[in-house]
Amino acid sequence: VQSVAFPRARELLDDTGIVIISGPPGIGKTTLAEMLLYAQLEEGYEPVVIRAEIAEGKRLFNPTRKQIFYYDDFLGQTFLGDRVEYLGRNEDAAIVDFMEMVRTSEHSRFVLTTREHILRGALQASARLGHSTALQHRCVLTLGDYTIGHRAHILYNHLYFSDLAESYKEQVLEGDFFLHIIGHENFSPRLIEWLASRIRLRNVPPEDYRTHISMLLDSPESIWDFAFRNQISDAARHILLSLYTMGERTSAYDLDPAFLE
Repeated sequence: VQSVAFPRARELLDDTGIVIISGPPGIGKTTLAEMLLYAQLEEGYEPVVIRAEIAEGKRLFNPTRKQIFYYDDFLGQTFLGDRVEYLGRNEDAAIVDFMEMVRTSEHSRFVLTTREHILRGALQASARLGHSTALQHRCVLTLGDYTIGHRAHILYNHLYFSDLAESYKEQVLEGDFFLHIIGHENFSPRLIEWLASRIRLRNVPPEDYRTHISMLLDSPESIWDFAFRNQISDAARHILLSLYTMGERTSAYDLDPAFLE
């Protein structure tokens, strides 16, 4: 589904040769990046997928050929400050240098994705990234980029291509329940993917499916529970719990003693 962010990201890629797609978890960054990648393949670009570190891209870089490099989650899935080895290997400098190689090349393109809060943390933690042109290439994907029509199309696609029994799909259509889903404030592509997965519904009978969806929409924290428990440090969890007890907004000055206690 091409949201209104697609032409925005493509224009950045065409103008500068680089686009960094950022946004909150589960918003569709990887999907948008892959759509850009496929669009470039139609124009004769050769894909180079970077899976571990930027050195992979440098080894295959050829300024005389049409190449598009793709680096998903290039800063990782957790806060950069928890990855001391990243800065220790000068990976930040390597990425900045590679971006410059691509930018000055006539035939190269570069698509990267990252979570917005991780990008902001990286720009503060790394002088090389902070002083680079990274922000000039950033395309922030938000929920507002998905119209009601986009949301309906996303829901339809996931249900149509899912392995769910027809009895589950009928529950979504009954009484136009799908309108409740696509209009909910907590709608996200990740959540729709989650609720269309049969393995995650093995203990939910068809007659309880709509109740299950409503609970997931109203309290989507179960989707992020694994990341909370396994992908951030103990200190990060303690900060989040301290912040939660202090309400929506608080200063770092007030948060500090609560965290230490």
